Amino acid sequence: MVQFFTKGILSGFVSGIFLGLFLKVIEVMSGVKVYTLLLNVDYIPILKNYSFPEFVEFLLHLIISVIVAAALFSIIKISMGTKANGVPDDIDLLLNRRPAFPNNSLVRSHP
Repeated sequence: MVQFFTKGILSGFVSGIFLGLFLKVIEVMSGVKVYTLLLNVDYIPILKNYSFPEFVEFLLHLIISVIVAAALFSIIKISMGTKANGVPDDIDLLLNRRPAFPNNSLVRSHP
């Protein structure tokens, strides 16, 4: 369970960084305030009264991302069980097999 929880923490950290960088690029290119919305922490009652620099807001985003991912990984571990490699069947299917379907439309002849 600890190893699975650790995978959740790592997953939250990596996905939080990726999402932040992706939305920052989108905001810079389009002018739409998606990155600003990501860093908004007004839903945390204590923090909504303060103004933080962007770096601190991004760290808060990462902390929240890690907490959510670790909780979700723990819930998945408890409720679904795992395969031999430690990855739940539904997540394995989603990550490893689903991306192939959109690529099939790019190929002229299917095997």
